[in-house]
Amino acid sequence: MAKILLVEDDEVQLKALKTMFVEDGHQVLTAADGYEAEEKIKNELPDLIMMDFYIPKKMGMAVLEDMKGNKDIAEIPVILLTNFADQISVKKAKELGAKECLLKADLSLEDIKEKVNKYL
Repeated sequence: MAKILLVEDDEVQLKALKTMFVEDGHQVLTAADGYEAEEKIKNELPDLIMMDFYIPKKMGMAVLEDMKGNKDIAEIPVILLTNFADQISVKKAKELGAKECLLKADLSLEDIKEKVNKYL
């Protein structure tokens, strides 16, 4: 199965996502802020990254921008999650390589699982 990096500072959201992916047989790595995420991306080379737009220390968009500049990790699929996002931010995220920008309020865990499976 796949190695998925979850970058989320909301413990409840993180636990729900991690439980779902582990039950599906995936290896799940976690990070609570942008710097920790970058370290795990470079050292662990996950198959997919699911990252919140708004995380401590370094925003998800900044992590995505740094990834685009590194050919070793630029092709890792990234799905961004947010509670709110304006169209300009969504457009920029897609230009930086995000596969999806999903509003948390609009999704169930099954919807998220379906989106992740699309890119694995």
